[in-house]
Amino acid sequence: MKIIAHRGASHDAPENTIPAIYQAWQERADGVEIDARVTADGKVVLIHDPDTHRTSGTKLEVKQQIWDAIRILDVGSWKNPRFRLTTIPLFRDVLKMLPGGRELWVEVKCGAEIIPALRNDLDVRRPPESGICFVGFNAQVMSEIKRAFPKYRAFLNVEPPGQRGAPTPWTAENLIDVARRMGLDGLSVGISDLVEESFIGEVHGAGLELVGWVVDDEKTALRLAKAGLKALMTNRPQYLRQKLSAHGIR
Repeated sequence: MKIIAHRGASHDAPENTIPAIYQAWQERADGVEIDARVTADGKVVLIHDPDTHRTSGTKLEVKQQIWDAIRILDVGSWKNPRFRLTTIPLFRDVLKMLPGGRELWVEVKCGAEIIPALRNDLDVRRPPESGICFVGFNAQVMSEIKRAFPKYRAFLNVEPPGQRGAPTPWTAENLIDVARRMGLDGLSVGISDLVEESFIGEVHGAGLELVGWVVDDEKTALRLAKAGLKALMTNRPQYLRQKLSAHGIR
């Protein structure tokens, strides 16, 4: 079971920050998932929301701000006072932290306008083909990402059934069809009861990769591992690895 740290080790450290990513690598996560947006002056930054209010208390819309306005914000204090003055990092700086044999899962939270900025950063750092996975909810944007960076994997994010934006019908057949038509490498699905052995088997049988999100409890992780899921995202990488290892799952 591949363990991907969701926004870093975000149970204990502020999401999408250097401390969260560093802790995830220290906890021996196989990969780290991050959220990426682009500023008005073409810098790729790590942040989930379209604005900075939730994590900094100051509301700045990322796409309308230059990097110098965003880089000074404290996005750590909301999590714990010991993270005071933690700032929003640049994607290029996170690439420097990528250990050999590990993966960075880059969730694109905006449109295809991010592609030139991503290319600039990737051209400088040149991570290995296995080191970068792109993820996103917009199938067309992910198709454009895949065409722009064909050597890296690209996954379609899928909301679980019943959630806003969830596809209909929520079936392996439908999701496989979308991924194939868009030229993608796999699916990243929100976990529900529908993610079970037959669903997982159909996706893998179609030659697609599959990752599930977000799982923080032992019972669900164990069910998915026994059903054949090979990768999942969690806010608690070390905790979940220890729990799975206790059941003989490596």
